[in-house]
Amino acid sequence: MLQTAVHVASSTGKYNAFYILYYESHQYVGNAIAREKEIKGWRREKKIELIKTINPCLNFWNDELFDEWPPRDTFHRK
Repeated sequence: MLQTAVHVASSTGKYNAFYILYYESHQYVGNAIAREKEIKGWRREKKIELIKTINPCLNFWNDELFDEWPPRDTFHRK
């Protein structure tokens, strides 16, 4: 879920989402898509509760996950 030039048709491009507060990893892309759809249907309060389970201070994790922000490419990780 990041590029410097985000494709406008993507949800990150549509909503100008550039900061990472939460993420999950999945072995299979189908599982990740199903989880995204599940979370997308939740109320905002429930989503914030989920984020706070691993990020209680709601800090941005961009600098921790990438050497530079915004990254030059999607696969540029530490």
